[in-house]
Amino acid sequence: LDEKDLPHRKKITSLILEQWEEARKKIIDELKASPGRVSFTCDIWTDQQLASFLALSAHHVRKD
Repeated sequence: LDEKDLPHRKKITSLILEQWEEARKKIIDELKASPGRVSFTCDIWTDQQLASFLALSAHHVRKD
């Protein structure tokens, strides 16, 4: 691969942020359309090298 074959790091960052924002909007719209309540759960842990992780989940029932 040549340098011209790879997008610049700022372009990659921009593309990732665009996809993140699109996914975020879809999630917000789906949760707003939920006919009932939304429950959130989280889990926090560390691996053997003591790197920390946090997982957040939203649970809801859809009309379909």
